[in-house]
Amino acid sequence: MKKVVSFLAIALCSLFVNGQVSFLPVASFPAGAQPTSIIAADFNGDSMIDLATDQVASINLFVLLGDGTGSFGTANSLTVAGGTQSITSADFNGDGKMDLAVSNTLGNSVSILLGNGAGGFSAPIDFPVGLANYYIISEDFNGDGKMDLATANGNNNNISILLGNGAGGFSSATNFTVGASTVSMISGDFNGDGKLDIATANYFGNNISILLGNGSGGFSTASIFAVGDKPMSITCGDFNGDGKMDLATANHISSDLSVLLGNGTGNFSTATNFSLTASPNSISCADFNGDGKMDLVATTGSGTNASVLLGDGTGHFSTAIDFPVGIGANSIICADFNKDGKMDIATANQGTHDIGVLINGAYPAAINEVNIDTSPIFIFPNPSTGIFTIELPSVSNASIEIFNSLGAMVYKQAHATDCNTIDLSKEANGVYMVNIIKEGRQIASRKVVKE
Repeated sequence: MKKVVSFLAIALCSLFVNGQVSFLPVASFPAGAQPTSIIAADFNGDSMIDLATDQVASINLFVLLGDGTGSFGTANSLTVAGGTQSITSADFNGDGKMDLAVSNTLGNSVSILLGNGAGGFSAPIDFPVGLANYYIISEDFNGDGKMDLATANGNNNNISILLGNGAGGFSSATNFTVGASTVSMISGDFNGDGKLDIATANYFGNNISILLGNGSGGFSTASIFAVGDKPMSITCGDFNGDGKMDLATANHISSDLSVLLGNGTGNFSTATNFSLTASPNSISCADFNGDGKMDLVATTGSGTNASVLLGDGTGHFSTAIDFPVGIGANSIICADFNKDGKMDIATANQGTHDIGVLINGAYPAAINEVNIDTSPIFIFPNPSTGIFTIELPSVSNASIEIFNSLGAMVYKQAHATDCNTIDLSKEANGVYMVNIIKEGRQIASRKVVKE
């Protein structure tokens, strides 16, 4: 007998898949003089996605609070050391409130601003790193439950790792050598050992570096893989559905995207390149058309467009579809800004001095329909503190994929049973998308809330 506290019953007769994607016309929100990097997080604890951006070679940051409809409030200004280039967000002091970290290329430091949970932030605290730290990310690299930092130092051809103490402080930087002029980086588990690794895009090397993590904050000697001409940005995701992390770069001079498929041991295939109509600056990935397959998006046309390439689930991608976003789009991010379960896009536009937001529209009527199972699917309790039960009665040969609000996959179960216990207790509170996949198609998608 089923004991259901609360549930979502899903009884779908058909689903749009394998088609085009549409976005509403861009909505622009002023954000200082020259916004250069962008991050999405919930800064005021209302379960709605907010945005933060830094300004190129400036002392200012701006925070824009979201209202859950895809609209954002007036930008609030913050001050840091100067020469900002990249921004990231995490809970650095363990109080359950999102904080900010910014790379300062002129000061060769990172600034930490602790959040108050209402959208405000403390005065910055600076920590030294390498020269020309063009990019910053935050992850738990040593598995102690405390958030750490990594910066890409273009003039030193290395990365700096700063281990967090859980109180908002960080260790002295430990440096690891990468390729020539690293300008972007991403983390993921590339060899399937449960420890976070790092990949960097090396602009003058025309390659990427892979550094495998040891789970204690240390990394292996870098392995090098060739990509297109002048890679400016890098992202990762499972592009061919084999459960192994793949990589993609945005190559500025060759005007294409390079896709490298991972084999699950830390090695990658020879790059396959996908042409664009103009030079890309930044790249990200998400499932934009709801078919359960990862797509790519890059800023192109001197930063005037977001170019979307739909994935076919084998590691190949469609011809780019361009959506205007503004002028001088230098950075791009994907998240669900209006809480409709579809991935949206935001860009930091230096030329128009704003943030451009593209809200994912309804899937067009021209998309082909496929018949799917009509069996009910039960998810309970919902909301939950982290443990969910997903019942799939009479649904055989299905898999479960769960994504956070930023489009990152946080859970995958390849062979789902009738009754599945899902543990999200280590994930941040918020809204997650549960996708049920059968025979390569998404047959159901619903939200769960972890609180």
